[in-house]
Formats: sequence, structure tokens, C-alpha cells
Amino acid sequence: MTPVKAVFWDMDGTIFNNEEAYEILVEDVMKRHGLVMPEGMPPGTCMNSLWSAILLHNDPKISFEDWLDEIITRCTQTLNENNIRPGILDTLEKISLASIPQTCVSNSMRKTIDTNFTKTGIRNYFEHLIGRDDVFEGKPAPHPYERACELHDINPDFCFAIEDSEVGIISAKAAGLRVIAYPNNRTKHVDFSMADYIIQNGKDIQTILNL
Repeated sequence: MTPVKAVFWDMDGTIFNNEEAYEILVEDVMKRHGLVMPEGMPPGTCMNSLWSAILLHNDPKISFEDWLDEIITRCTQTLNENNIRPGILDTLEKISLASIPQTCVSNSMRKTIDTNFTKTGIRNYFEHLIGRDDVFEGKPAPHPYERACELHDINPDFCFAIEDSEVGIISAKAAGLRVIAYPNNRTKHVDFSMADYIIQNGKDIQTILNL
């Protein structure tokens, strides 16, 4: 197998088991401000895209910045280490011990990533945090993963992405990476045929990477 020189992680739904709670929280914030949630938004959709869809059907009295800040604040208040998915902590440690650099590549804002990782004690495992606000276009466009490869100065052939959603897998494959799909309860019925591997526990990543 081609050597592994970097591992790039999605956050929501991949590292943290928080997608369902996150969706409920966003819907609650929407209702508080008299907004209607757009239908058909796929898992992994970035907040900028969601807000654009909201504007098509609503006339919000709250700014995007204030709306997003309220969501981020409430999300970080409820998140803790118990939200980390099975096998992830051990795998982060094993990858770190193997001296393979790790970076988070997420459609969440970088402030959210940093706060969540610091709060749950995993921030030190990651060399870089790439959020939606760090790239021109978020997933499913390839830009987030292309940016990760640039920061590490590594050819994408030597990188793995770990994702839970079709949106993320499309992004990583478009950037030329190999992809490990780690479905959760919300995405387990998604077509993951584009992924190179599909796992059921975070520790399975260690076998794939020969750790």
C-alpha cells in the first residue's frame, strides 16, 4: 500500500457523535427566530450554504453572524468527551505515536473546531484546523482537502480522509485522497461506494493504516 504521510479528519459526525443533537439544536434556534428550516439539506452541509437556503424562504431579522454565534455557543455548551465516537481517541493516539501528522478538515467554522477540540482534550493531536471560513468554497468542493495538502506540502496520494457523509467523501475524492467512511446513525443508509474503505468502529482505521 502507498505510504500514509497525513490523516485528515472530518469533525461533526466523524469524530463526534453529535449530528442528530446538532440538527435538533439548529432547528430550535431557527424556531426561536421565526425561521423555517429548508428541506433536503444533506448531512455535512456547511452553515453558509444553509443560510443561503434560509434566505430563499425567510426574511430573517437576525444577522448571519449573530445566528451562527448563537448556534456555536449552544453547541459547545453541550459537547463533552462522551460525544467522541468509539475507537477515535485510541486511534488519534496511535496515529500520533506513529508520527503521522493529523489535521481537521471541516465544514464548521474554525472557531467551533478549536473550541470543541480544546473542550474535549484532543486539540494537541492536530497540526492544523481547516474550517469553512478558511477556504473559498466548502465541501463537497475539493478546496478544503486541497488546502490541507498544501499546508502539509504532501501529495494527496499519500493522504487519507476520514468522513461520515457523502458531502465529505465527494470533497476528499475530488481532491485526490483515499477515503475511509465511518457512517453514523444518521448517515448509515447513505451510498458510500465512492469510499475506499467503510468501517464500523474507529479502531478499524488502525488496521487500514497498518498501525
